[in-house]
Amino acid sequence: MKRIFSLIITVIAGILLVSCGASSEEDGTAEAESSIPVRVQSLERQSFVDYGEYYGEVKAVREARLVSALGGRVTDMHVEVGDAVEAGRSLARIDADEAESRYETAQLQEQIARDAYEREERFLEIGNSSPVAVDNAHLSWLQARTQLFEAEKARDGALAISPIDGHVISKHIDLYDELSPGAPTFTVADTSQMKVTVGIPESDMTNIEDVGEAEIRVNRIPNRMWEGRPNSIARKRSEHSRTFEIEILVDNPDGELLSGSTAKVRLALRELPDQIVVPSEVVQNRRDESFVMIANSQTARHVTVATGPSNDTHTVITSGLETGDELIVEGINRVADGSTVRVLE
Repeated sequence: MKRIFSLIITVIAGILLVSCGASSEEDGTAEAESSIPVRVQSLERQSFVDYGEYYGEVKAVREARLVSALGGRVTDMHVEVGDAVEAGRSLARIDADEAESRYETAQLQEQIARDAYEREERFLEIGNSSPVAVDNAHLSWLQARTQLFEAEKARDGALAISPIDGHVISKHIDLYDELSPGAPTFTVADTSQMKVTVGIPESDMTNIEDVGEAEIRVNRIPNRMWEGRPNSIARKRSEHSRTFEIEILVDNPDGELLSGSTAKVRLALRELPDQIVVPSEVVQNRRDESFVMIANSQTARHVTVATGPSNDTHTVITSGLETGDELIVEGINRVADGSTVRVLE
């Protein structure tokens, strides 16, 4: 009888133990199912490069705009847009006969005046001339040089002579056009090296001593990027644009960058060391507050932050977070302050 009673007690105890174990397992499962799975990033301090984006016009570093000093009728055309030219080459003729004749006459007059001046100097040395005569001869030579310069300018304009090696990037005349004095004829540029000038607002120039490399893109070729290097930084604000101008040089060996194009410039303004940097997508805004969510043990916490500079992907946090904080980077839209979370590996 006692043996039967002991057996009954043992069975009952076993049942109770199994029941308690099942209950604990169910409680643990329920707790796991109620927590929200998230992924976190443990914050560390790092350097951050502050970029600015601006727009500017692309131009050749060496560019010449040819004009017809005397005007006249276009009688010959020797080039078209895109043609390569060498310095000294004639690109057209604009009533050039008279201009060439004037230039040759001016050359001869300058030679005669120079010889006369040198002769008077020799006569003065042997006592056969006077200082006044030498001065008058010198003045005549200077006047002849000025006339030669003007005649050469008129001749170059009438022949549309290029002063540089490069390519014809624009043509302003057509055959048989009648040009007024000073009318533009061609623009020639050495397109192997270009420049982009951008205006930097005063707020972006704060604490800038030097700028880094620039990334340059144009709408015509959206998938290509050129690297540029700053050549000069204005230390005085432009009264016209109210900005500080930075000139950026860009190598253009294949000529794909065209003069006159509008370029988008991404410029490295400064490097900020020892910063808390977070993905920009985790920073949420509500009313006048910016905040992020962190995982404190198994609980999500709402943390108000102050933000600093940002780029396309990341934002500097100037206050609110510290090194070692577990920033929630996935699942942030499912949690609220106080939510139970489960950190995924």
